[in-house]
Amino acid sequence: MEDIYELSGLMQMYQATGAAGYGDRILERINRTGLSAGGNLLSGREAGAYLFALRQTGKREYRNAADLVFNRLVSGEEVISETAMPFYAEYDTLFNKKAHYGEIAAYFERKEAWSGQAAAALIDTIDQMSMEIYEYYRALCDLFKQLVRQGMLAEVQNTEVQSAEAHLNNGKAWSGYAVLKACNMGILNREKYGEAGLRVWRCFKVQQEQEDGLGNMLKAQYLVFEKDREKWSVDMRG
Repeated sequence: MEDIYELSGLMQMYQATGAAGYGDRILERINRTGLSAGGNLLSGREAGAYLFALRQTGKREYRNAADLVFNRLVSGEEVISETAMPFYAEYDTLFNKKAHYGEIAAYFERKEAWSGQAAAALIDTIDQMSMEIYEYYRALCDLFKQLVRQGMLAEVQNTEVQSAEAHLNNGKAWSGYAVLKACNMGILNREKYGEAGLRVWRCFKVQQEQEDGLGNMLKAQYLVFEKDREKWSVDMRG
């Protein structure tokens, strides 16, 4: 089965480590997939890789591909699912003067059934939005905190080691990723909530070494968390 989070995992590992190999793998994958207007375009969930490639190379072909995917989403040719929202928000921030922020906020605010994977999509979307449009940015941050208060964190804290379980389909793993990333973004207090995310990291560490998409996403947020903790400790000694 195709791992639609492969590119997200590679991008996050690149951001966390700066290792060129992750960036090279992203470029290789999207160039192999194709950049035409035909069926080979990446889906909305993966299309953030085009924007990554654009930043890395400056090549117009990646902007053209991102334009095509965004236009498909706007026109309804491709459904704007929660998994496509991070790309939708990033493109809107970079090129569309944040014109769809209200639509993005409304999409999540009217959502009734939440899973760990949906919470992860929410935090990834917030990560791509600008605080300049504070009303919508703050509304989504408050929504995420509400999810934590309503029990998402309890699911993470009750995580047990289940080595035979595929964590990609495990809501606890997704919730743990979302909590850990929210701590790294300053949306949740890292001293209060960080241990919950680290607990997930420890429980699923074996699977994460397989370097699938979610495994890399979790590992990247763990590395960022630890790097920030080391910096905080140095500052306190300082």
